[in-house]
Amino acid sequence: MIKLQNTLEAYMNIRFAQNKDITDILKLLEQVNLIHHQARPDILKEGTKYTRDEVATIIENPQRPILVAVENNHVLGYMFGVLKETEEDNILVAEKSLYIDDICIDQDARGKHVGQKLYQATKELAADTGCRRITLNVWAFNESAKSFYEKMGMQTFKTTLEDIL
Repeated sequence: MIKLQNTLEAYMNIRFAQNKDITDILKLLEQVNLIHHQARPDILKEGTKYTRDEVATIIENPQRPILVAVENNHVLGYMFGVLKETEEDNILVAEKSLYIDDICIDQDARGKHVGQKLYQATKELAADTGCRRITLNVWAFNESAKSFYEKMGMQTFKTTLEDIL
């Protein structure tokens, strides 16, 4: 098992997304959205969060980095980020942060430490760009994602509540 893991790590590369990755990224966007749609069809439709053209535009935007974990020219996972800067005001401290807009590991690659490597690369990107912290939102129904993020060292920052009428 360890030998297989080391082999995977030897061939897996994490880099910024390129246009040649868009087809694989769109498939992963479908996977992650299906999980969300099945859990909350009252608010989430089937489909993808972004279109092919939107992904291409995001790839070109340095404020919206996309990291991909690639093995044999196949995207195993992605992280869509948004670099944010908060200006100081009466109550807020000025800071730069990286917001994880979306993250997904291919369902066939889960359990192979792809997510850990991708998250570590995200932390390095955030540090290299002067960010003080990383933030993200996770749906309450997505216990496996929440567990993963906590394992990576994240902790609850704030909670959104709802009252369905």
